[in-house]
Amino acid sequence: MAPEQPQPDAEALANALDELVRRFVAAFQRLDALAVQAIAAEYPASYAAMGADYVASVLRATDKAFAEGMRAADVDVAIAASAPTARALGQRAATEDAPLDHVTNAIRIYQRLGWEVTAELFSDLGFAAPVIAALADANLRFADAYTRMTAEAYAAASAGREDARRALRQRLLADLLARDSDLRGLAMRAEACGWSVPERLRVALLAPAGADVARGLPTDALVGEFEGEAVALLTDPLHHDLPRDAVIGTAVAPAEAPESLAIARRLRVHVSLAEHGPLVADDHLAVLVLTAAPELGRAFADQRLAPLDAAGARQRPWLEATLLAWLDEQGSPRRVARALHLHEQSARYRIDGLRAAFGDALDDPRRRWELRLALELRAAIRS
Repeated sequence: MAPEQPQPDAEALANALDELVRRFVAAFQRLDALAVQAIAAEYPASYAAMGADYVASVLRATDKAFAEGMRAADVDVAIAASAPTARALGQRAATEDAPLDHVTNAIRIYQRLGWEVTAELFSDLGFAAPVIAALADANLRFADAYTRMTAEAYAAASAGREDARRALRQRLLADLLARDSDLRGLAMRAEACGWSVPERLRVALLAPAGADVARGLPTDALVGEFEGEAVALLTDPLHHDLPRDAVIGTAVAPAEAPESLAIARRLRVHVSLAEHGPLVADDHLAVLVLTAAPELGRAFADQRLAPLDAAGARQRPWLEATLLAWLDEQGSPRRVARALHLHEQSARYRIDGLRAAFGDALDDPRRRWELRLALELRAAIRS
């Protein structure tokens, strides 16, 4: 049968605890400095991230809990007495976005050094080694419980804060996408929910709402739901690979986000996502122009490409193909020949035909751009 653990005399223990508390308070400044030094040496990343002032505030809270525990009759009472302090510390850390491991590192250091001071004082007061060992076990239970309560409060506060932030982001997204919304204080609202307002953005339509729609998106995307659809606001220019099922509107100022959304929706209707996804509006401007104003699109293409049509049914196909290659290859006869699988001399002959048909328009950057758009519009009309 195991021998019974020695039990300290209750009155002697109470007197010792009173003396211990007095000595502990007197040693506070020395212990605080030792703890700061130990944290900086053992957990330099935590110390650098938190800063000296925040570390000191964590130590003060832990000292308060430690002192409350020292006055308690047993460890369970000590744990209960320290619970409000632990919860307040965890909630504050979550509110200020301090990483939990940095806070618990500081707690562990302080409680370890605090116990070393406490054990030395108990020894000076004449308590036997078995009694000090029993108190050490109680101290470990207290330290574990205090750290756990801090972590639980941190988790609860973080979850509540994240829920609030998610709600703020959802409201901000809805206001940006709704027409005639009041966007005063936009920057402040964005900062409150952890989003930075870009100078220009694009609206992206994502996978069906309810799926993991944020996966594969840039970390600075504002993601939520609008009118039953999963959407995201993406910073322009795009510097990130996008999900294949994304449909992205044109780049606009934040106040014009509804226009980008409308274009993304039209793009999704008229271009096959399965064949071309992800879809970016800039790659399908001809389709967008044509679907926005079909009559104007046809008229524009017919007017700009009238020289091709005047060449007759036999010459028009090869002149059109040559014009597209010439525009894409920046007028290089060699590259035009390669693109059309022709001999270079044949390509030059065709380019001469273009010059005869279009004249000085081929030397005007604006007209070249219009010709390229007209060709895309005509291809969209045919399809």
